[in-house]
Amino acid sequence: MKKSGSIYYCFTNNSTFVKKDLEILSQLGTVSSEKIEAKGLIQLCTGLLRQLAFLLFRKTDLYVAQFAGFHTVVPAILSMFSKKPFIVIAGGTESVSFPKLGYGNLRPGVLGFATRLSLKKATHIAAVDESLIYQNYTYKNPFMEGDQGMKALISQFNTPHTIIKNGYNDFPNFKSADKKTQVVSIVSGAEEERRAILKGVDFLLEIAAITPDIQYIIIGADKIPFPVSKNVTVIPFIGHEELFKVLSVSRFYAQLSVSEGFPNALCEGMLCECVPIVSAVGGMPEIVGDNGLVLSARDKNKVKSFLQTNHQGLEETGKRARKSILERYPLQKREEQLIALINKLTFS
Repeated sequence: MKKSGSIYYCFTNNSTFVKKDLEILSQLGTVSSEKIEAKGLIQLCTGLLRQLAFLLFRKTDLYVAQFAGFHTVVPAILSMFSKKPFIVIAGGTESVSFPKLGYGNLRPGVLGFATRLSLKKATHIAAVDESLIYQNYTYKNPFMEGDQGMKALISQFNTPHTIIKNGYNDFPNFKSADKKTQVVSIVSGAEEERRAILKGVDFLLEIAAITPDIQYIIIGADKIPFPVSKNVTVIPFIGHEELFKVLSVSRFYAQLSVSEGFPNALCEGMLCECVPIVSAVGGMPEIVGDNGLVLSARDKNKVKSFLQTNHQGLEETGKRARKSILERYPLQKREEQLIALINKLTFS
């Protein structure tokens, strides 16, 4: 395996995506990672100045970024002058624009400018799904904004790209469990109304209201800004082992987002034999295939009917869902593809 030397990796939020990719990059050289937050103008400016100072006085063979935005402008410009490759690992938010929800880095404004600049000047884009490059957006909801993806939202976009799906290892000691008729959905930031709507929490609560005999568990929020029926439980983020236990005994996993890339939580739910219920956005239709329900519109009655399907049949669907993730998206495959791309760009 070739070594690329010194790698600089920047990101905005700690996540499973970041952890996995740092482990892969560490096989290729010395990795310097940096988290740059943009919670306020002062914090952002301080972070960018620190980033610039660090990179100006450090030999770097490869620039890598998780997503694109303010934090990728400096690496993009330095890459142009140094002729060192710059890879953007695209995961979702840098590829869409939903102004009504205040979501998507390609919305009009300064962030949109920074994101477009970074994506156009990148040497290569490693996207987790083809929908991030172009998506014929057809999921019917009140926040539809037309087609999504870099080609749809960036004029004269021609940056080379490679699709490298997320990858997963099996859960240790996994065993099939007796399933409860309950639906789990994992969200983040759902305390804020627009974020909750983006993740489809409002829609899920509408479904819960017409299926009072089914239990719903929303994980990742202290509270949500909508009325909650008695069959809904809202809990903060829990440890991975506890999460694994909840998923293992739940019949369904729901991801009803307005926008997604290639969500880890959905794949992990399917690894636990949860039957998925998703909106037809991003990579989710491909992930689910014929192993669950893919919605073309916010149709709560269609979901209700699916939830009341014969449970023996759903048990077999859950087993197929688990098998499909293990066979199609092994972590080793992502590792091999990402390393091959880096070797090609760095040493060719």
